[in-house]
Amino acid sequence: MDRRDFIKNSFFAGCLCAAAGLGIKYYFDKNTVMYDGIEFDEKFENTDVLSNIDIHIVEHCNLNCKYCCHMSSIAEEEYLDVEQYSKDIKQLAKISEQKIRNIYLMGGEPLLHPEINKICELTRDSFPLSVIEVYTNRLLLNSMPDSFWTTLHDNRINIMQSIYPIKINNVKNHYIKAKNFGVKIKPSYKKTKHPIEQFYVQDIVFAGDIDYKARFDDCGNCMKANWSAGQLYKGRLYQCHLQQGIHHFNKKFGTNIILTDEDTLDIYKAKNYDDIKEYKYKAPKFCRFCGFAGIQKPWEQSNEHDMSE
Repeated sequence: MDRRDFIKNSFFAGCLCAAAGLGIKYYFDKNTVMYDGIEFDEKFENTDVLSNIDIHIVEHCNLNCKYCCHMSSIAEEEYLDVEQYSKDIKQLAKISEQKIRNIYLMGGEPLLHPEINKICELTRDSFPLSVIEVYTNRLLLNSMPDSFWTTLHDNRINIMQSIYPIKINNVKNHYIKAKNFGVKIKPSYKKTKHPIEQFYVQDIVFAGDIDYKARFDDCGNCMKANWSAGQLYKGRLYQCHLQQGIHHFNKKFGTNIILTDEDTLDIYKAKNYDDIKEYKYKAPKFCRFCGFAGIQKPWEQSNEHDMSE
């Protein structure tokens, strides 16, 4: 698969890539807004583009997953500031020249944010041609008001569900709602019978003695590996989830795993798309704390998160 095929076919690049094993298919009918990036591909054909960016609109979650690479299960309650986000997403659109194909509004659990509708609208205003998806664990879908579904439809925003092995009542309602409001929802209802059973676990090397350049070169989760724009958090781009969430780990366990400003990119100091590309291929010294991310462990929840998780 060449670079452009990867970008067109990539629905999510990150630690939750275990979901790819679901064999995801799309669910839609004649009333559904079928926005899959065709307009984007036509406009930017034969140009250099980025595959995706993750935007955590909340840091915390309503699940207690072990091994969460976003650190959401140990994060304190934290919501994206909408006023600041309005500035950040406009600045990102400016310096990226809107050449980010897929934008994932996620967390944590994004449906926890009381202003998710506004966040969706701001994102679409700044990126009119990108594929935008709300990435949810499904627990709150049945309780979302009609205004949420209308916002998704009006802004051509899709729903992507993480299918964990948990009990969720009236799952069919998710698909009925989506159909009624003309919203694209993935994966198909049939695929909800086959939940994610494994998590890819990313170790932290507390000694920080890894060859950071070699680790970066071998990494499969960073911006370089996935032609992505990384993670956007408080006006900065991060190479991976571990970078973006390490402050939650430090606060929870009293550790001091150092992430410096040089490891991230200030989007207000970046001048253009070339600055993002330059950062994308720059090995952060933070990578010296990163262990191999290829170990799989069974998905399960934890009531008391210890450091080993």
